[in-house]
Amino acid sequence: YVIAFRDEAHPLLEGANTSENVATFTITDTGPGIDEDGITFLTDNRGSGVKAYYVTDKPRSVEDPTKNESLWNELPVPQHSINVDYEITSTNPIFVWSKDECGNVGYIAEGETTAHPGEPAVFQPTKVRVEDADGNPIKEYYVIGDKPIIVLPPDDEVPDHPQDPENNKFSGWVSPTPGGGTVDVTPGTESGTDKPVKPDGDHTIVIRPNYSTDMAKIVYLGNGGDVVTPSGSVASYD
Repeated sequence: YVIAFRDEAHPLLEGANTSENVATFTITDTGPGIDEDGITFLTDNRGSGVKAYYVTDKPRSVEDPTKNESLWNELPVPQHSINVDYEITSTNPIFVWSKDECGNVGYIAEGETTAHPGEPAVFQPTKVRVEDADGNPIKEYYVIGDKPIIVLPPDDEVPDHPQDPENNKFSGWVSPTPGGGTVDVTPGTESGTDKPVKPDGDHTIVIRPNYSTDMAKIVYLGNGGDVVTPSGSVASYD
């Protein structure tokens, strides 16, 4: 006997940062399909399998695998889900094409319910430029997504304050804002047009060390006891 079905569902596509300058795209087939035994009909949205993909930072007017079939990266065997690593080298948008075993080209982005037939998914990279207090570069890298700050230099690599290193000590990282202020940043800080950290017109955010003259002494008594403050008051804890 022969099992026939109509699969018009497009692959599901997700993108995530895995390290500096590297994005991982997960392509998962959806819709009806045939199980690995080649016989069993699947109706639980597992799909037949991802057949091919193409990732590029060239616009479709230059590179379009639907018009140039040689661009497709064909898989030896269709797979339900695959991970594709891609090195990010600029802030050019990244176009991710996918095609399933039934020839459906397009994508359904995470959280969406409507397919975009024949269209690639588009990811906008952000350049993170880490500078010292004078604006000299320390490092830079590219990422995708709305949480671009994934790595900061360790504290022991932070340069001393350029004018008064004795009294100004490193107190964390900040990102300058258009109004002349700063926003505190840590790995995982979100950015975007409606977020505290806003990329500039070149899709770049700047991270700089912040310094402070405020000092505090913390005393830890392992077995409990009293701490006498300069004013003479006593703080007890155990």
